[in-house]
Amino acid sequence: MSDEATPGGATRLHGKLNLLRPRRLIGRDSELREVGESIALSPVTTLTGPGGVGKTALALAVAAACSGDFPDYRASCARGRSRCMSETDELIGTLLPDWKPRAFPSRVSMVGTHCSLEILNVDRHGQALYEADSLDHTGASWSYLPYGPFESRAQHAEWLEAMASTEDPQFFAVIDAGGRPVGVLSFQRIQPVHGVLEIGHVHFSPRLQRTAAATEAIALMLTRAFDELGYRRCEWKCNELNAASKRAAVRFGFRHEGLFRQAAVIKGRSRDTAWYSMLDSEWPLARRAFGEWLAPYNFDGEGQQRETLAAIRARMARGLDFDA
Repeated sequence: MSDEATPGGATRLHGKLNLLRPRRLIGRDSELREVGESIALSPVTTLTGPGGVGKTALALAVAAACSGDFPDYRASCARGRSRCMSETDELIGTLLPDWKPRAFPSRVSMVGTHCSLEILNVDRHGQALYEADSLDHTGASWSYLPYGPFESRAQHAEWLEAMASTEDPQFFAVIDAGGRPVGVLSFQRIQPVHGVLEIGHVHFSPRLQRTAAATEAIALMLTRAFDELGYRRCEWKCNELNAASKRAAVRFGFRHEGLFRQAAVIKGRSRDTAWYSMLDSEWPLARRAFGEWLAPYNFDGEGQQRETLAAIRARMARGLDFDA
């Protein structure tokens, strides 16, 4: 097989190949396969076949076909295979050889210091939730949700019945330290095969808003998602105009990912949806920050925080100890 120079410095295969010259090999698939049985690919070699430059599958096949008949090129063959596989991983994603689908979230209660989360039950939680939600006299807390506010106890109960009957979303009632149901939230868009879920349908009554219990409720949900279930990703989505929800996402440690324009029509209005997420690799820092923020020493005698959650997380990220 002889080799022939082509425009651009490539080499076309004809007969015997000169191993020292080519950096880009051009030929029919059959030719390249034949060559693969008798040459070692150097790390700089690119294969070009009918499928186009750098045809990955063929490049891998040729590299794998390198034989030991050419000891001088055995080392470069190994480097070629390694590079091919490395470049392939970069193109199609990190390999997760030990990944297995995760379990669906259980209905078991989650217990913290300031609150607990119980699977939503209308008979047990309905009346108290209606009373707590009724403290929002303007209905502002329902502005960005696809339901509410409700004009009667019956309408509120009908909504709760519908939410409690679903598996996904999986609704929990937030119970404060005094045993009162004061809000709801859920896991939704649950994808065990991918290890992904979302915290959504968050509605905290005035009794729960801006309290330690509200923060702990989110921490309990994240603990279940990452520590108990081993999920890889937890999402938070909200209306782009919902400034309070966006601030909350960042405060809890979620990262902004982008905006889905005209993603939905809610109550007759166009909604752009802001996306946030937290990954399993980001959770350990967030978990430590939640723990320190919720610690008794972070609150003064009047129950006011000494250090914000975001400040604690930033300090921990810099490797600094708590300074009372």
